[in-house]
Amino acid sequence: SDYLIVIMDTPNIDYSSTWTEIGIAIHNEIRIIMYNPSGLFSNNMYFHHPLIKNFDNMDKIINYLKE
Repeated sequence: SDYLIVIMDTPNIDYSSTWTEIGIAIHNEIRIIMYNPSGLFSNNMYFHHPLIKNFDNMDKIINYLKE
């Protein structure tokens, strides 16, 4: 696939399975689009990885994918 798209918009969930999927995608050099409107996960070790593009707005994701 071209991208793994993760939606992390519920603050009270730890997303442990999602982080596992993100790690697998990074290992396989798959680019990741992360929707994280609250910014609560910015302290995770994967958050600033070069393969991850972070967004706080769905419209920005759509515009990014159109490019």
